[in-house]
Amino acid sequence: MNNDKRIEPHENFLLRDLLALKTVCLAKSSVMATLVKDPVLKGIIERDFQVTEEQIKELQHLLQTSLLAPSDISKECTSTETAPRH
Repeated sequence: MNNDKRIEPHENFLLRDLLALKTVCLAKSSVMATLVKDPVLKGIIERDFQVTEEQIKELQHLLQTSLLAPSDISKECTSTETAPRH
């Protein structure tokens, strides 16, 4: 990524791919947290959920502020509520 906040087309593609992966991980963590009985494992999953939420916000911000971002990116990435909260 360049210092002038421009991202190359392949970087945009990679960011979108990573965002999709993180969204799936968030959904999976949410479901797993409701099924797990062990308190230590549940804590790990809940921390992972929080970290993944922050990572999604950072990726969304990168995509929204990049000079190559299409105008509809804000509609695609405005909600991290793709996974139900546990």
